[in-house]
Amino acid sequence: MNRTAQLLIVGFAIILSSCSNNATDKTPETEMEKVSYSLGVNVATGVKAQGLDTIDANAVATAFKDVFAGNDLDISEEESMEVLQAYFG
Repeated sequence: MNRTAQLLIVGFAIILSSCSNNATDKTPETEMEKVSYSLGVNVATGVKAQGLDTIDANAVATAFKDVFAGNDLDISEEESMEVLQAYFG
């Protein structure tokens, strides 16, 4: 899997975890909200173009939170790359 696809997936995880923390959907107002939303649009478009049309948003959000919290990962980084390479080819 190419580096762009990897970055798209990571970025998509960022967006999903941010969205899961919001009680309500709202129009981005601050600069960081706008940048984050724009990143989400870019990443989601790229991931969809890679052929991924469904995703378990809860699993993505959990993985993202675990990485940033420094928690033990349910699937190692190495195994994660193997899973992604097997799926995307």
